[in-house]
Amino acid sequence: MTNLLRGKPQPSFELTRGCLPTLARMLNSHSQQEDILNSIIWCLAYMSDDTTANNDRINWILHNAPNLLTNITPFLSHRSHKVRSPVLHVLG
Repeated sequence: MTNLLRGKPQPSFELTRGCLPTLARMLNSHSQQEDILNSIIWCLAYMSDDTTANNDRINWILHNAPNLLTNITPFLSHRSHKVRSPVLHVLG
């Protein structure tokens, strides 16, 4: 999924946003596995990249998956930069 979302051009957000609930569940269930966390959070980072004037993607995420951002914030203090870096990208 990360490779798909990283590509240019990115797939339509309308097609990929359905993955957000699954990514949120995976985030909670794989919180100790660094490589999996890295992929999950990079997916979220690519999905939240928003170039629209109204920040449509970010607003959609905030309104439809508000706990997602709350759940990734604790990973800012993760021991690995492989996890912290994509979190900063999402929140930044």
